[in-house]
Amino acid sequence: MQQFSKFGIILGIIIAILLVVVINNNKTLETDVSLVSGPFSINNSKYNIGENIFIVVKSLQPNETGRMLIISSNNEIYSNIEFNGSNKPGFNKYFRPTLPNNLVDVCSIDVVGKWKIMLQGVRYQNIYMKIIDNTSGSEINKYKKIC
Repeated sequence: MQQFSKFGIILGIIIAILLVVVINNNKTLETDVSLVSGPFSINNSKYNIGENIFIVVKSLQPNETGRMLIISSNNEIYSNIEFNGSNKPGFNKYFRPTLPNNLVDVCSIDVVGKWKIMLQGVRYQNIYMKIIDNTSGSEINKYKKIC
């Protein structure tokens, strides 16, 4: 009888340890990170529909001139932001991937997916982010999913 009790205790401890490991791994996976390309950065790699995406530009060199093209998941230009390091070495901008106001019954696939900030005129890599099928703020009641 004592062997079954010891076995049960050991089995319980093993299960508890496995649960702690699984929970900690999931928390690690859920943690989001800032994405940086030279002086350009955004604060997360994943965003909800309607969530502000802040672009921070720090310490542009005077010879760094170009533009940031915000490219949507369907490969269209969503926004165009020009920069010139000799005029302004640092600045902050934001954009908000949203659904058009005139749409009521839409599929969120119109916004959801991989977006990028294409950096033209400089040697830095593009920045990629993901818009997930979840709504934030004023977008929550803005549309009704039909897909």
